[in-house]
Amino acid sequence: PVIPTTLSKLALDKLVGFFEKRKLPVEKITGFFSMVERRKILHKELLMEISSATTRMLKTIIPYSSDVEKMGIHRAPLASFASSSKAAKAYEALWEEIKMSLS
Repeated sequence: PVIPTTLSKLALDKLVGFFEKRKLPVEKITGFFSMVERRKILHKELLMEISSATTRMLKTIIPYSSDVEKMGIHRAPLASFASSSKAAKAYEALWEEIKMSLS
């Protein structure tokens, strides 16, 4: 998961650099955006910037939601206590995208 923040971009860049330095296949790195707040200009800019980088990013985006943060409180997956939330539906779509990429 990649949160569209400067620190997350830096961490992703370091991971790619680690792979490149050790001649590991960078194409094996697959990310997805999480905790995205589309009203934030920085999030929009970083979504575009990171998406155009060499790292493969899945298309499904997990929106920011307090329900996601509550998973720790509930100690349960999002679908078990907020199955109709936008974030839960996005995680379902993410799983479908992952399954399709494995086929």
